Formats: sequence, structure tokens, C-alpha cells
Amino acid sequence: MLNSRPDTIYLFSAGSSVASSSTSTPHPKSSPSSDISSEWKAPSRKRARNTRAPDVYEIVDKLIATRPDGSSKTAELMKDVFQDLREQHDAMERQLEEARKELDRVKNEMHDKELRALTEKMAWIQKRFDLQLQLQELKHRLQKAA
Repeated sequence: MLNSRPDTIYLFSAGSSVASSSTSTPHPKSSPSSDISSEWKAPSRKRARNTRAPDVYEIVDKLIATRPDGSSKTAELMKDVFQDLREQHDAMERQLEEARKELDRVKNEMHDKELRALTEKMAWIQKRFDLQLQLQELKHRLQKAA
């Protein structure tokens, strides 16, 4: 717990505390009742997590968690994160390509079914038209014979 002497001001920088003597009142942000972790806590994103991909927040949380440890760890973590993102992106591209192929296959299949149905309908229409022509020809012959 922090020292609560009235002649000491606590300054916080990147999670560490430095004490320096000064006037009789402590700094309001560094009062003994304030919690260090609450000052450096990431803003709450619970509401936004429902609308966005959780992977992004996991990445940000990792970066925030390693920031006080030093830039070299952050740089290594960022390389790992970007590699993971690249792999996820590649996997998503493969899935998208597979989905496109499946869509093309389904479209072709549906197109084939539609073509068959249209061909059958056209054959039926042609047959009906031929029958109507035969009927007209028979009527015409009957009229001539009569």
C-alpha cells in the first residue's frame, strides 16, 4: 500500500511509483486511496466486443499488457501478432476462394436445372404450337371439302 504521509507526493509513470517530497498535500491523482491498476487499466470494451471481432481486442490487450515491460517485447509481440494476422488473412482468403468455387458450382447446377426446365417448357410450347398448326390445317381442309 502507498505511504500516506502528508509531505509526500506520489507520481506514477508507466506503472511504477516515484516519491518526491514537497508540500503538505498529496497530488489528487496519487492519493493513497487511488489504485495504480485503475489508472492504467484499459477502457472497458464489453459493449463493443459484441459488435466486433474479438481477435482485435485480444491483440490490443496483449499489446497493452506488454507495454510497461519494454519495447523489445512489444516489437516481438507485434511481429507475432502480425504473423498471426497474416495467417488468419490467408486462411480467410482460402475459405473465400472455396466459397466462391462452391457458389459457382451451385450457380452452374442451378443454371443447368433452369436450362433443362426452359428446354422442357420450350419443347412443350413447340409441341402445342405444332398441334395448333395441325388443327388449323385440318380445319382448312374441312372447309375446302365442305
